[in-house]
Amino acid sequence: MRNEALKSPSQVLSIVFTLCTNGIVLGFLASTLQWVIFRFYKKNTRSWVLTTTIGYSIGAGLGLVTATALSWSLARLLGMELLTGDTSNLSMSYPLAISMIFSGVFIASLQWFSLQKILPSPNIKQATFWIVGTTLAWGMAFWTAGWSYGAGLLAQNLAAGSVIGAITGVNLILLFSQNAK
Repeated sequence: MRNEALKSPSQVLSIVFTLCTNGIVLGFLASTLQWVIFRFYKKNTRSWVLTTTIGYSIGAGLGLVTATALSWSLARLLGMELLTGDTSNLSMSYPLAISMIFSGVFIASLQWFSLQKILPSPNIKQATFWIVGTTLAWGMAFWTAGWSYGAGLLAQNLAAGSVIGAITGVNLILLFSQNAK
């Protein structure tokens, strides 16, 4: 299919809806696997699946909308097309990196609500550590997925997911070990 500039709000809304739907599936799968590990080490982990699934579903769409709104003026200023493609084959280049960072902030913020119940004595330093660390993980995942460009969408998602999982996993271990002291 030939790439065309996406010009109507309904086209962008269709993409946002697709991202939110994908976020529900990915968020549920990721958080359920994380919860299986959590429940062996911590109590009160039931809310993790719900907050992470909501974070993924809303965060993906909200990240795109925020990034698009911020990037729109830059694209206009530089005379560039902001989005090209269609709802099944989208190319956004620079807004995608910003979108993933905004998604990471939203997801991490919602996950913090669950972590407050899991950690014995949560504090602002831990909240900052979790939110900044998760946001950086999502930002780094964009570049990791870019390195696997051409290998297919599955390879890109596996690369990005591995980076996010590894960094947030280390962050969780560090948070749990801080509270064990």
